[in-house]
Amino acid sequence: MKHTTNAPKEPEYKILEPGDYDFIVNDAVEKKSKSGNPMIELKLMVGTHPNEKGVYDYLVFDGKSEWKLDAFLHCIGRYPGVGVEMEIDPMDFVGEKGHVKIKVETYNGNKSNKVQSYMFDRDAKGSPVFIPKDNDTIPF
Repeated sequence: MKHTTNAPKEPEYKILEPGDYDFIVNDAVEKKSKSGNPMIELKLMVGTHPNEKGVYDYLVFDGKSEWKLDAFLHCIGRYPGVGVEMEIDPMDFVGEKGHVKIKVETYNGNKSNKVQSYMFDRDAKGSPVFIPKDNDTIPF
């Protein structure tokens, strides 16, 4: 049997259509943003057939972007309320589930999925309406 080798290919990255999806946090790592601020890099497995690459999102602690962290905390049912100071360990987010709105962006001719917003019931005091904390029905 003969074989002629070719250049290895990257696995194809499936771009999700814009819309609302369930997610699970696959990884969460503490890093520094380009401007030097502390941030958490989240890797979200999104949808029913998640891509190996996942969808990345960044929660930056810079005073003006922390609303996104609050939205994420509310989405996963861990928002403690207004004015509560809390210690955050990114690894505690691994395995958390929620609901997210995904968009498609193009940069240098390449399309990628981005988090548009984390979804939750703004009037709820606890877990988000979309995915209760005890729901284990996400198929991944």
